Parts: sequence; structure tokens; C-alpha cells
Amino acid sequence: MAIVCYFSKPDLFITFICNPKWPEITRKLLSYQVAANRPDLITRVFHIKLQKMMKDLCKKIGLEK
Repeated sequence: MAIVCYFSKPDLFITFICNPKWPEITRKLLSYQVAANRPDLITRVFHIKLQKMMKDLCKKIGLEK
């Protein structure tokens, strides 16, 4: 709320979640593992997908570097 008070209301509010059944995650799991056994893998895939989404959004609104 302090950020909203300082900068005003945001134009967008985007929620981005990680699905442990994404193929990028399930492919790297061993046969006896579940996604909860590999938080490092989940975090890495989430970060890659988040960066891709941010790049796509910035490209569409003309803020790409």
C-alpha cells in the first residue's frame, strides 16, 4: 500500500504462478521424484518464464531495451 500511495494506482496487476506440471519441469525429474523434491528446478523454470513474459510485455508496449 505504501508503494501505491507514493506512485499512485498501477495500470496493470499481473499474477504469474508456477505450474509444477509444466513439461520443462517434469522432463528433468527422475522417475521417483515429484516437483516438490526439486525447488531449485521449479525456481529456475519460473524465473526463465517470468523473464520471457516481461520481455514480451515490454516489447508490446514499446519499452524494449
